[in-house]
Amino acid sequence: TINFSGFYGISSPNLPTYKYFAKGGPETFAGIEYNQILANKIGIVRASYRYQFKKDIFLKALANFGFDYKQAGVELPKGHKVIWGYGAGVEFLSPVGPLQLLIANGEKSFLKPGNQEVSVYITAGYKF
Repeated sequence: TINFSGFYGISSPNLPTYKYFAKGGPETFAGIEYNQILANKIGIVRASYRYQFKKDIFLKALANFGFDYKQAGVELPKGHKVIWGYGAGVEFLSPVGPLQLLIANGEKSFLKPGNQEVSVYITAGYKF
């Protein structure tokens, strides 16, 4: 299965920080820690590929990038407009729900360009 998705959000810079868009983690931006991206303006483009290896085992590869980042009161380094993240993993369909292991690489943040980090995500069960 090939999946393409995107997100673009703009909110008022006068909102309190806790109402900004919070992105990060394997479901919204692989390669970034959970809720590490906090912005009042951001765009994200994502592509993923899921391959059924065996009946209940799936292999997954994905890549995403964020652009047009803005957070009220925060200045980005000059020339730094996008961040990348990519990863690969495996998913098992178990009797208690899906189990997923994903290893991803990405930049630490929009504010520190060029600093890469590896993230390991382990998720279990269904989302409610």
